Amino acid sequence: MTTRSWRDNFDGAEQVPEAPADVPSGDSGSRADQSDPQPADATAEPAIAGPPATAGTAGIRRRLRSPLTQGLIALIVYLAGNTVFLTHAMLRHLGTPEIAAGSLDPNAYIWFLHWWPYALSHALNPLYSRQIGLPGGLNLAWATTMPAVSVALAPITAAFGPVAAFNLLLFIVAPLSAWTAFVATRRLTGKFWPALLAGAVYGFSSYTVNHVTTGQPNLSFNIWLPLIVYLIAVWRDGKLRQASFVGLMAVVLALQFLTQMEVSVQITILGAAAVLLGLALAGRRHFATVLRLAVLLAIAYVASLVLVSPYLIYAIRHYPASLVRQPRLYSLNLSYLIVPKVTQTFGLTPLAQYAHRLAPAIGFNCYVGIPMLLVLAALVIFNARTRLVWLLAALFVLDLALAVGTILRVGVTWKARVPWGAIWSLPGLRSGEPARLILIGYLVLAIALAIWLSAPVRRRSIQVARWALGLLAVAAILADAIPARPSDHATSVLPPFIATGEYKHYIEPGEPIVVVSGRGNAGMLFQSVTDFYMRIGGGFINQSLTPRTDLPRAVANLARPDQKHVLLFLRYMRSAGITAIVVEADRDPAWTRIFSLLGLHGTRTGGVIFYPVPHCFSGGCTLPDRYRSRQHAT
Repeated sequence: MTTRSWRDNFDGAEQVPEAPADVPSGDSGSRADQSDPQPADATAEPAIAGPPATAGTAGIRRRLRSPLTQGLIALIVYLAGNTVFLTHAMLRHLGTPEIAAGSLDPNAYIWFLHWWPYALSHALNPLYSRQIGLPGGLNLAWATTMPAVSVALAPITAAFGPVAAFNLLLFIVAPLSAWTAFVATRRLTGKFWPALLAGAVYGFSSYTVNHVTTGQPNLSFNIWLPLIVYLIAVWRDGKLRQASFVGLMAVVLALQFLTQMEVSVQITILGAAAVLLGLALAGRRHFATVLRLAVLLAIAYVASLVLVSPYLIYAIRHYPASLVRQPRLYSLNLSYLIVPKVTQTFGLTPLAQYAHRLAPAIGFNCYVGIPMLLVLAALVIFNARTRLVWLLAALFVLDLALAVGTILRVGVTWKARVPWGAIWSLPGLRSGEPARLILIGYLVLAIALAIWLSAPVRRRSIQVARWALGLLAVAAILADAIPARPSDHATSVLPPFIATGEYKHYIEPGEPIVVVSGRGNAGMLFQSVTDFYMRIGGGFINQSLTPRTDLPRAVANLARPDQKHVLLFLRYMRSAGITAIVVEADRDPAWTRIFSLLGLHGTRTGGVIFYPVPHCFSGGCTLPDRYRSRQHAT
C-alpha cells in the first residue's frame, strides 16, 4: 500500500479539483507492494531530455530518496541549525553550569540526572530522597525527575559528570524533537522538504526553545508524541502487526510517563478525544478500521500502565496535599498565539508596546503566528472533503479550548469564564499548567503544514503560493523562538571549594549542611557534582512541592533577622542537625553580617565562606542580647 493510498483509506476523501490523485515520491518504506505502479508526481520538475542516467547515478538517487538517508540528512540539518543559532556556547563549555544560572530549575535537573543512577546503584528508593530537604527528606514521585532520560544518560553522567550530561541533553532535545516530527510527517506524506519544515515547526517552536534556554529539559524533550503518530501511521500502512504495534506503543507511552507525567495526562485526554473524533469522521467505510485502532490503543495504554505501575502506585499512595496550582495563572491567553516576543516585533512600535503589556510570567511559549494559522485555515478550506484535515482542525480547536484553563482570555482586558474549566479541578489535572497543551497543538500544526506543502497541484502558481505561505509560517515561528543573541561564554563556574575537592577538608561524608548562594539551587548542584558527598538542608524540586527558594524556609527568613526568625532558625538547625553553612562568595556581604550577629565565624576559602555551626546550636546555645528576650517564645 502506498503512502498516498494510506491517506485515501484513512481520509476516504477526494482531492480538490486542482489536486489530482498522486503518490508522493520518495517513500519506498511506505509501500506494501513494490510492484505497484508509481504515478508521476504532479509537483515534480519536468524531466529534461538528455543521456540516460548511469546505474551508479540511479543508485545514488535511490539512496537519497530512502527514508533512512533522508532521516539522517534531516537530523544533521537540525543539529547544525541548533548549534549555530541556539546552543553553540553550551558545547564550548560543556562542563559548566551556565544555563539560567540564577534560576532554580536547571540545577534541580542536573541533580535529577544524577539522582536516579545514584539511587538505583545504591539500592535507595529513587522516589524519595533523604539527601535533601533535611530533616525529613523530600517526596520525588510528583516532581519531574525524568527517570527514563536519567537512566539513558547514566553512562555520560558517570564518565563526564552530571553538568556535562545536562548540557548535552539540552543540546540534543530540540533537534531530536524536530527529527521525530520529521519521521512522523514524512511517513504521512512521503515528502522530504515538507516533513523537514514540519519538524522544525515542532522541534524549534517557542515552547521548546524557551524551555531549552531556561534549562528545563523535561519540557523540551518532546520526542515521544511524534513517535506515537509514527507508529499509528506504520500500523495503518500494514507494516506493523497488531502485537508489535501494541508492544511498541506501550513502551513509548511508558517512556512518555517516565519523562513528563503531565504530557502523559494531556495525551490521555486528547488521545481519547482524537479517537472519538476519528470514529465520528470515519464514515461507514472506515469505521471498522478506526475502531480496531482504538481497541489496540486501549490495550497498549493499559499495558503501559502495567509497565509503570510500581512508580504509579507509589505516586498515588504518596500524593502530596500541596500539589495544587491555580490554572488561571498558567493558562493560555489567545493573544499569545499571534503576538511575538517584545524583542521580535521587527521595529513595529505599536506591536512591541502591546507585547510588553501582555508579557506574563509564563508568556510567549505559545506563539504560532498568523501565517501558520492561515495554513491550517486554508488546508480546511481547500481540502474540505478530507477527513484527516478535519480531524487535525478539530483537535487543534479542542487543544486551545482546554489550554485556556478556567477563563478564556484575549488580550489584556477581555475575559470570560468557560463552562468546561472545572476539568482542571480533577485529580491529576489540578497541578498541571493548561497552557502546556500547546505542545500537542504544535504537532497538529506541523502535520497540517506537511500536508499543505505536499499536496499535488497542477498549476505552478498555486504551488508557489502554497510554499510561500508555508515558508512564511515556518520563518515566523523560528524568528520568534530563536534568541537574538545566544550566550557566548560561561557565566557560572563552580567555586574552587567544590571544583577542586577542597570541601573534603572541611566536611565529612554524609554531613548535613546548608548552602547559601546567588545561583539557584546551589546546594543540589554542589551535592550532585560531588557524588552526593554531603546531605543538604533545603533544595528546590517543584514549585508546588517546595517553597520558591532552595533554602530551608527558616534559613531564608533569616534574611530579615527579627527575634521570631532567629528563634525559628535555631530550632531548624537543631532539628536538622546542621553542622555547617557554606556561603558562596557572591552572597557574602549580607549573610556575613547576619551570621556575625549570631556569633558565627567563617573561613573564606575557595570562593566560599565556610561557617562551622557551634555545637551549642544543637541545644543550650545563648542568643545575642538583642534576641535573648524571646529565646523561649513560640
